[in-house]
Amino acid sequence: MALMNTISDMSQFVVVIPVPNEISATLESCFMQHILMKFSLCHLVVLNDGSPFKGVFIAMCDALNLNYDVLAKRNHKSLTVDYFHRFLNKSVTVAAEDRGTNNFFVPAGIAAGYAWNSAPIDGTNILRSIPAIGRKFHFPLDINLSALTKLAHNSSQAALNYLKQIDSSRHLSSSILKIIIEDRRTAHAECINNNRNVVVLEPGDIVMARTAI
Repeated sequence: MALMNTISDMSQFVVVIPVPNEISATLESCFMQHILMKFSLCHLVVLNDGSPFKGVFIAMCDALNLNYDVLAKRNHKSLTVDYFHRFLNKSVTVAAEDRGTNNFFVPAGIAAGYAWNSAPIDGTNILRSIPAIGRKFHFPLDINLSALTKLAHNSSQAALNYLKQIDSSRHLSSSILKIIIEDRRTAHAECINNNRNVVVLEPGDIVMARTAI
């Protein structure tokens, strides 16, 4: 029926979930099962103020003691998932023209999400799937050209060896993630301030501000 898309603002990793309908209870249930219970509870949920499903997600966050932030109306620049939606619309259009039908919408949307997650984060050479789930997404051509992975006979020892291997690069990974977070914040600030008119104020000037409650 539709696709519910959730994105991590820091890593830009997106999760595409097919839903049978657009009822708020269905979306809340799918978000709980396929996002929070699989990728862990998040510290902040960003909601769109223009969404008709805002109330049920706020109730869910209150029940789980999750922090949430509601964007101002028509503030689409701060909603990172909108950038994925533009990519999704183009991908689905190409798939529909190639197949000659729109019934291929759900598989095409899921495939577009896979391709999105296998691409680098904006302004970096780090794949979106690396900071999100710790591995890169492969395509059939990559699998055919790569050597066959050796199977581990002792899974416990293999897990210990993996932890020792990544421990040396843990501090480097943390530093990279801090740079990515700061870059995303700077990009949001530049995007918001780009269309603002610079007004020089003097002491004693009367200023009126409008803010959302």
